[in-house]
Amino acid sequence: MPLTTDGFFSLQPEIAYARKGYNRLSVPGISSEARLFLHYLNAPVLAKIKAGGMVVEAGPQVGYLQDVRDCNPTVDPSPANRPNRLAPYQRWELGYVAGIGYELANGLGLGVRYTGGFTRIRKESVMLPLTRSYNSAFQFQLTYLMTRR
Repeated sequence: MPLTTDGFFSLQPEIAYARKGYNRLSVPGISSEARLFLHYLNAPVLAKIKAGGMVVEAGPQVGYLQDVRDCNPTVDPSPANRPNRLAPYQRWELGYVAGIGYELANGLGLGVRYTGGFTRIRKESVMLPLTRSYNSAFQFQLTYLMTRR
């Protein structure tokens, strides 16, 4: 959504799927084969500045946790049998997105983004060290604009 006639400043709402988590838990003094995959539906609203082909974008993001795949073979070998595996996790996540990229005149673009969360991954618990964990990720993207100026 252009906010200036020359396309310099615009707002860009998006909807995106993201899988976040870890493949091996690495905590000092603890080695584990545990895996955690969190599946989110994210909705960022980005303020976008475009000068020539260079693009800088930033804005807030709201995510909704769709599913969790939590596999810790030393604790629970069958996580699919848990009746409410989403219960210990925060369903809504508030976060941010910041990125930089380049768009060609033909609509193709390349970019890199950093996303981070303000909301903890898990609900508060004295027993669990992951209650102080937040999502963060780098994203590399190849884009194509359907409408061009």
